[in-house]
Amino acid sequence: MQKSVRQAMQEDLEKIQLFLAKTAVDTEDIEKWLNYYLLVEDKNGDLIGTIGIEPFEKVGLLRSLVIANATAEDILYLLQQTIQLAKERQLESLYCMINNKSAIHLFSLLGFRTIRKEKMPDEIKTSKSVANISTVNNLQYMYYHIENVNK
Repeated sequence: MQKSVRQAMQEDLEKIQLFLAKTAVDTEDIEKWLNYYLLVEDKNGDLIGTIGIEPFEKVGLLRSLVIANATAEDILYLLQQTIQLAKERQLESLYCMINNKSAIHLFSLLGFRTIRKEKMPDEIKTSKSVANISTVNNLQYMYYHIENVNK
């Protein structure tokens, strides 16, 4: 299936919220960071995936990574596009929380490194997003420095 990735626009907000409501992903405050969201659409323009960044000054927290029927290559491509978006928004680093071993491996392939929760910036550690997911079992915290992106 042919897929395309594009930046979310204001008119996409309801579509994103409805899409994510079908999953266990938190949709709170998406409207605040809509210009930090990417959408994955199929050849008919139907939403089949999304990923967002919750910005905190010069760092970002990855959120809402959901993509239907994705291959590893699809996920890697979406993550690469997200890193590029973070660079364009002048973020210095990205953080994420993952509890899936396959996903941890994919993130590692792109240069994300596992860190202890204590090493995460305070503004991320105290965010609602982290509080909502921090009770998940086997949660890994990961970090990516944006200078790793080719300039």
